Amino acid sequence: AVIRLEREEYDAHVVLLERALEIDSTAAEALWLLARMQYSMANRRDTVQRQKAVNNMQRATYYCPYDVDILEDLATMLDYEERHEEALQCYERIATQHPSKATLNQLAKSYWRLKKHEEAMGVFNQMERQGGRTEEVVVGKIGLYTDMKDSLRLFAFLDTLIQENPHEYEYQVYKGECYAKLCNRKDSAEAIFKQVLRQSPSNKRAQFALMNHYATTDDRDNLFESIKTLISNQHLEENKRTEILTSYVRFCIHEDSLRLNSLRAFLDPLHYADNATGELAAAHTVFLLYLNVPADSALIAINRTLKFHPENSEIRRQGLYLCYKNNYIDELIRLCEEGQ
Repeated sequence: AVIRLEREEYDAHVVLLERALEIDSTAAEALWLLARMQYSMANRRDTVQRQKAVNNMQRATYYCPYDVDILEDLATMLDYEERHEEALQCYERIATQHPSKATLNQLAKSYWRLKKHEEAMGVFNQMERQGGRTEEVVVGKIGLYTDMKDSLRLFAFLDTLIQENPHEYEYQVYKGECYAKLCNRKDSAEAIFKQVLRQSPSNKRAQFALMNHYATTDDRDNLFESIKTLISNQHLEENKRTEILTSYVRFCIHEDSLRLNSLRAFLDPLHYADNATGELAAAHTVFLLYLNVPADSALIAINRTLKFHPENSEIRRQGLYLCYKNNYIDELIRLCEEGQ
């Protein structure tokens, strides 16, 4: 049966497993493999086939109760079927038998999914006692306190992290975000973001947080300046530039054309500079298309982007549409030929 599976002969694989179970109905490995195959082949609407798979996996765990792989597969199936309480029982058994960082983390997340926050926190505390304050523990505790809206314990934990890691600015930024979201203390949040940027001027996490702060408080002037700062940040992933620009255009295209034109004046030299990147060119092109600039200007930007990334099909389609709309036949033909 295993050889048939390796050859991707799935029907034969299932037939051989069923034959093996006719010989020995308690063969846990055959039940396990059959259940995995049945579940992977069942579609979302085939509840009967999926239930058969779950039943076979449960039988496999009955005959082989200490096999962690079988228990984990059963828990995954039950979670997918939204039978989370039953899945939790599997994770509890796994963590009891093999209390590793991975199994305890699974158990904590299962408690968390069921809103059993204190039980989840207890597991994260156990993980911390066993292995120290790992990233899983830190992320888990912060997320739990936030989900519980327990600002008192959240800020106490963040303060501890900040004291222990004075140069890990992410904790400071998150504290500012929590001030804004949980306590509506937007002034305190802004002060924290600015303090981080004084200590680490190119910190993109703090720059993003400050930009979002200005957007939520409708501070257009500072929002505009923060966008320019982010776009100029060499540490910022290029796809984020496109995201920032398009979001900003949607934010104010109907009422703030003057500022958009100012942003274009800022972006144009970056796009056409010798050291411009293809991603920045694409972001600038998308920005110009949002602005609905004249076709000639848009096509110049499109052609420059395609020099960097000829495989960018979305930008090429925009160029083809502009050429068709404006009867630029030669350009239309060229873009088609280069895209083949």
